[in-house]
This record gives sequence, structure tokens and C-alpha cells, in this order.
Amino acid sequence: MKNLFHKEILTSPKTTWAVGQLSKSTTRDITSHINRQNTKTVIEFWPGWGNITQTILDQLSPDGQLICFEINKKDFESHLQKIADPRLTIHYLSCEQIDRYIEQASVDTIISTIPLSLIEKTTVASIIQKSYQALKPWGTFIT
Repeated sequence: MKNLFHKEILTSPKTTWAVGQLSKSTTRDITSHINRQNTKTVIEFWPGWGNITQTILDQLSPDGQLICFEINKKDFESHLQKIADPRLTIHYLSCEQIDRYIEQASVDTIISTIPLSLIEKTTVASIIQKSYQALKPWGTFIT
């Protein structure tokens, strides 16, 4: 997998942002903010191989939903399809299009593991604005 990812980041730097999978402890730290009782809707930007995706699902309530936005379908669809959970929906497109699929003020938590500093400033501003609109007033954006 590492060779695939290193090749991909060199050939497609605008759609491949990470150079490896996150450790289990980092994954737990990121997802520790999910309150099983109060969190019903989580969005994950760029799930990649799905290690955080699976951890989110493990912590999400049975009636919750996880909606993922992954721009790199070619490399990650086969990994994400292995996660068989009816609470999971995956959109293979840019998270900048969140407003097309998510109602305003309907999301409890958004998790993004991609450093926003690597993305063009106008795109980051759009992602942040649309994320803010999607979040409930008490919602959380974790990056």
C-alpha cells in the first residue's frame, strides 16, 4: 500500500493528501470526541483506507449515520467497500460539494484528517464555510 500511495502523491498531489495511515492511538484520539448518545450524524472528509471510518462506526450509535466524502475513488473505493455497515454512505467527490448532499445545521461532527494548509486557500475557505453551514449550532469540526 505504501508504494501505491507514494506513487499517487507524486502523480496526483491535488487529490492525495496523506503519505500513510494514521496510527491506532491517533485514530482513537480523533474519534474520542464522538459522544455515542448525542451524536447522530458524522461526516468524514477523505476517509482513504477507512481506518478512521471503521473507528467512527464502532463508536456511533445504532441509529447514527456516517457520510464520507472521498475524492480519490480509484485508489480507495475497494478499501471502503469492505466496510459493510448500513449507517455508512460514501460520496466519491470533493467535500467542497457537501452542501449538495447535506442539509444545513444537520451534522453533529465533521472529521477531517487532511491538513487544510495543503489545499488552495479559496478551496479551504469554501470547505470551512460549507462545513460551518452543515454543522448544528453546537457541532464540532475536528481536524
